[in-house]
Amino acid sequence: MTYEEYMTILEEQITNKKAKDLVRQEFVNHIEEQTESYKGEGMEEEAALAEAIRQMGDPVKTGQALNRIHRPEFPLRLFILAIILTIFGIYMQGIIFSHIDLGYHPLNNQSTWISSSAYYLGKTVLFHILGLGIILSMLFFNYNLYVKFIFIFYGIYLCFIAVGGILIVDYNSYWSYNYSLWMAYPLIFAGLLYRFKNKGIRGILICEGFTLGIFLARIILPGNIALSSASLECYIIIVFLLFLSVRKGIFGVPGKKLYAGACLMFLPGTFLCLLPWMPAYYSARLKNMLQFFTDSQLDGEQFYLVRRLRENIPHYSLIGGSTLPDYMNPGELYSNFMLTSAFSWFGVIPGLLVILLLIFFCILALKSALRQHNRLGMLLGSACGISILVRVLAYTFSNLGYGAYYTISIPFLAWGGINILLNAVYVGFILCVFRNSRILKEE
Repeated sequence: MTYEEYMTILEEQITNKKAKDLVRQEFVNHIEEQTESYKGEGMEEEAALAEAIRQMGDPVKTGQALNRIHRPEFPLRLFILAIILTIFGIYMQGIIFSHIDLGYHPLNNQSTWISSSAYYLGKTVLFHILGLGIILSMLFFNYNLYVKFIFIFYGIYLCFIAVGGILIVDYNSYWSYNYSLWMAYPLIFAGLLYRFKNKGIRGILICEGFTLGIFLARIILPGNIALSSASLECYIIIVFLLFLSVRKGIFGVPGKKLYAGACLMFLPGTFLCLLPWMPAYYSARLKNMLQFFTDSQLDGEQFYLVRRLRENIPHYSLIGGSTLPDYMNPGELYSNFMLTSAFSWFGVIPGLLVILLLIFFCILALKSALRQHNRLGMLLGSACGISILVRVLAYTFSNLGYGAYYTISIPFLAWGGINILLNAVYVGFILCVFRNSRILKEE
């Protein structure tokens, strides 16, 4: 049997096209290695190739065995968990929308605010359906293509930074827009890390330079929020990704120079030494982000909400309650404080269960990502998993009255079109990496 005949029969047994490409490359490399080995033992080239092919076994049986191994693996546990959390988020928002007067009253003063509540509920259902569509479509995405266009994505990202302060005039949209930009950068950073793989210390410095450019753009260009809880979350995530890439050998064999280069990412922390000389606005913002408030620090009108959140914790029931907080507006309840709503309406135990399910989702995602043989898949999966985990923890602490916030977003719960869709991209990347574990080779 010739080499071409063997490979044709073998590939006919593989049903997935991506897996077929992977198997072909593996067999080509293996047959070439075996052929060279036999030639080194003194065999003629044709005889060496024939023997290497014979050693591969029956092409039908071998192909069928490989087909069972190299096939898409649907992330059933993660997908079911995502559906459960999405249903809970919609249900909780439905309760909030139907029990809070959103203030839309006609002239005859009839209670038609229910229709506006239905409008908001319909809108969140629509965006969750669109988000689910993004998740399902990304299951079939070849994430190897992502890194090929990473510089284009980086340029587009800079454009969004540049025009944000000009186009966004609404106050709430202003904060949400800037928060969403910080949310998106870890995916860009993961692509940059892989783009400069095997470049050693030079690759690390280039990635850090690209990141410094983003932070400087957020400071210099008008209309950008450079100092916020979202920027701190982004900073934590990209530092984690950088050290993970060094540990996993993305830039070459891990060594002291590589770790020393990665430590340069901590240079922004030196700005804390300048805190006493910073303008009062920035120093107050930074203090609020980096400290957990003690009771002695809760004086002042700006900490009213923090005080109320803490005061209400002892009054939550274990199960049930069927009430909603009356000290915050509806927009806060169905976006930044969905967990507070869950604690008030369902009780502490169901609320904690939601938190644990979210953390469990993140752990499963990270566990799957770190097992990837494709290093790009490892980086993208880790970027999404750690990003969601950091935001879940920040969201939980904020709902308990600890930590400063302006806009908070986590998958499945927080309301808002851009938040839902961007979180769907994160979840979609996680499921895509998991599904393609056995069929996408590293390019």
